Amino acid sequence: MNKIVATEMIRLVACDERGCPVEPLNSIPSVVAEHCAATAELYRRIGFVPPWIGYVSVFNHEVVGGGAFVGAPVSGEVEIVYYTLPPFERRGFAKQTAGALVKIARDSQPDIVIIAKTLPMTNASTQILERLGFMRRGTAFDADVGEAWLWRQSTSEPDR
Repeated sequence: MNKIVATEMIRLVACDERGCPVEPLNSIPSVVAEHCAATAELYRRIGFVPPWIGYVSVFNHEVVGGGAFVGAPVSGEVEIVYYTLPPFERRGFAKQTAGALVKIARDSQPDIVIIAKTLPMTNASTQILERLGFMRRGTAFDADVGEAWLWRQSTSEPDR
């Protein structure tokens, strides 16, 4: 099977405190709208603090996925989450989304520790994190999956 590689970069479009993209997009798939709404609900509880917010990933004017920070940094650490819609998987968009979140975090706080959680098995997401210079650092509880692998990228573990 041929792997399709994106030749252009995605761009992240920020979502406001209501979970709406801050610029017009051609069409937002329902699953992305649901993720944006869930992120907005999280921020209503914990605080909406840009740039530590949710984003929609756009490629060639088409929504391909999204990503977010799981709140503002706490004790010098911030968590990222990201996803790609199934029709766009295996094209590098999840890595680009995760990388863009890392860049936002580093541009905002160069010495921040960035964490992520994955299912406790090798998969596409673990490979993405490894390529971005994250190191697996044990396990942690995740509200969505239960026990998860904990990944960490600090300034001593630079992105690649």
